[in-house]
Amino acid sequence: MWFEVDKVGLGKILEQRGMKFVLFELLQNAWDQNVSRVERTLNKELGSRYATVRVEDDDPDGFKDMPHGWTLFAESNKKSDAQKRGRFNLGEKLVLAVCEEVELVTTSGGVRFDAAGRHRLRKRRECGSALTGRLKMTNEEMDECVAAMDSLIPPAESDGIVTTFNGRVLSPRSPLTSFEASLQTVVADAEGNLRLRTRKTTVMVYQPRPGENGTLYEMGMPVLETGDTYHVDVLQKLPLNFDRDNMPPSYLRALRRLDLNVVYPSFSETDSSAERVRGTLGYAAFSPEAIRSAAAGLVGNKAVVLPPASSWHCNHTLDKV
Repeated sequence: MWFEVDKVGLGKILEQRGMKFVLFELLQNAWDQNVSRVERTLNKELGSRYATVRVEDDDPDGFKDMPHGWTLFAESNKKSDAQKRGRFNLGEKLVLAVCEEVELVTTSGGVRFDAAGRHRLRKRRECGSALTGRLKMTNEEMDECVAAMDSLIPPAESDGIVTTFNGRVLSPRSPLTSFEASLQTVVADAEGNLRLRTRKTTVMVYQPRPGENGTLYEMGMPVLETGDTYHVDVLQKLPLNFDRDNMPPSYLRALRRLDLNVVYPSFSETDSSAERVRGTLGYAAFSPEAIRSAAAGLVGNKAVVLPPASSWHCNHTLDKV
């Protein structure tokens, strides 16, 4: 063995991401499986320092490879599928790092993690998997986690997946519109190395609920608050950094350009003055209709645009939009 991982040290680093990442990691893993129902609970007794999180699904195959539950960076069959959220086979391991105790039971058996180490259990399920973890959590963190569940965009009913949280069904959101686009994604090559590829995918546009900020999503999981007018959900892997909370500015710029070309008819003056419009008008080839709509919202009907600086000359005349 070349190196070891300090669980406590890793846990301290992960706590900077907030406890809601525990819920998100477990939920996105379940959504990637062949499931029709995913049940999530999070409970904390009054006055206790600990909370219990549990996620249960009905995937007929259960957890296919039990050692992957505790092996960092094991090869994942999700890496080569752009429509699966997993990349690094890290999800359950990150959850283990912040929990005091964890029990995982699936169709191939069970395992328990506690202060004494890892123990095989004489348990198995007929169908699906269930992971139960106990972790330290403040009341403020508990409230944050509960609120975070409502920020998700769960799979639509047409996908055949019902997701519940503490017994309550998470209702799918109705999109304002959707469009197809060729965007960069990350998939594994024949040797398992992650590579950038351009692939056609579907992009969903949603109206934020009251109190929400415009956010970029990856297949229903919130990734980055953009401050834009709308939520945008890309239905394939995003080219994210290792912490899964940011990406190249050029990608976001390209996505905003595509989004603006599709949703411009519904822009109000307030929408058009948003940072998303100001930050993208100078960088991308928008449709003429989108530019007219956005520019009218920014500066009124007398808007003018300049041609590229390389074409300027002394007798330059402004072109009306």
